[in-house]
Amino acid sequence: MNYRTQFLTYLSKNLTAVISVLIIVQVLILLLFTSIEFLTYDKGIWFNVVNGMREGRIPYITTDEFILGPSEYPVLFTYFLLPFTLLPDSFYYFSLVFGLVQVFFTFLIVRVLVLLFNMRKEDSSKVLFLFLCPVFYLMSLSRFDLMPVGLLLLSYYYARKGNPYASGVILALASTLKLFPLVFVPSFFLIKKLDYKKFLLAFLLTAFAIYIPVFILQPGTIFSPLSFVGSDYRPESLFGFLGFMNLAVPSWAASLIKYSIIALVLILAFKKVRSAVGFGFSLIILLMVSSPLFSPQWNIWIVPLLLLIGVCPLIIIVFEVITFIEFPFIWSKVAGLTGFTHERFFEGGVYSILFVLLNIARYAFLYYFFYRVVKKEGASLKFPKFLLRKKS
Repeated sequence: MNYRTQFLTYLSKNLTAVISVLIIVQVLILLLFTSIEFLTYDKGIWFNVVNGMREGRIPYITTDEFILGPSEYPVLFTYFLLPFTLLPDSFYYFSLVFGLVQVFFTFLIVRVLVLLFNMRKEDSSKVLFLFLCPVFYLMSLSRFDLMPVGLLLLSYYYARKGNPYASGVILALASTLKLFPLVFVPSFFLIKKLDYKKFLLAFLLTAFAIYIPVFILQPGTIFSPLSFVGSDYRPESLFGFLGFMNLAVPSWAASLIKYSIIALVLILAFKKVRSAVGFGFSLIILLMVSSPLFSPQWNIWIVPLLLLIGVCPLIIIVFEVITFIEFPFIWSKVAGLTGFTHERFFEGGVYSILFVLLNIARYAFLYYFFYRVVKKEGASLKFPKFLLRKKS
């Protein structure tokens, strides 16, 4: 038995212990770095929202004058922030508790992935690759995407177990934290064990119950989270990137290209994809391609799904590293620390070249992942030969 086999065998036999150690390491990182400025920008906004709540101003419910942050997300995020008003009026305590909640959802994601791999009789030690993903770690300290992802995976697990009520309730919770889990509502129709009518009933009733205060007090704000759709395209987005490259196209042509991509993805998804994870992943890719931004935190949405789909973990890690390197080019707080400011991109030279190469690489990986989903489930597409190497 070679060393690699021995190591993998050890991981499989001691998976729970290894995961526990890695979670403890994540907590230690949180304690050491939770106050670093570029990890606190959004949390600073949410902390201000919490202070506003202490004064009786609750977004979606008591005021339609939103404070930047929760107005971009569904209403459950506002509810999630309410308990933080019980903490001392200290940003450090807020940031620390907020991070510990994300650590809990890291554990939930890992645990559910292990259960799903065991159901499929696959090597569950693949979950350890999550801890080698730098964006996954960085965003666990500063964002809350781990929460809807953890709930989404838990909902999928219960759906696979044939429990429609638990699956529907949990997916509704995930979808009222962030919008992207909504694409899995039609996806779960593909799960044979699931009573879809009961699932849909549980989903709708739960979502309605969450929104009751909004229906009563501020019904006009229900669609506020969709406001970002109409915002300007950022340089890292598909059409913003074309503008950055001085390849700006007329609005009618941009719309034609955009809706052609949407139609192509939908046609391939409906005709070729037969699994719930694959179909949901296809629709998430659609959101990313057509969005006015291409946020690094979205890696958290897709990396656990990529593991379930069967993409090579090393390829996933390369994608994560590329995103991590490009991160300073996208968000100004980090750019200010590194010198990679947006102004320098537009001056040309090495900064612009590096940004272009990294952004092209991110999109190339994104399309490759979509190809893998479609290819795995029977589509016939032409891709570069080096991507089509068959496993021995």
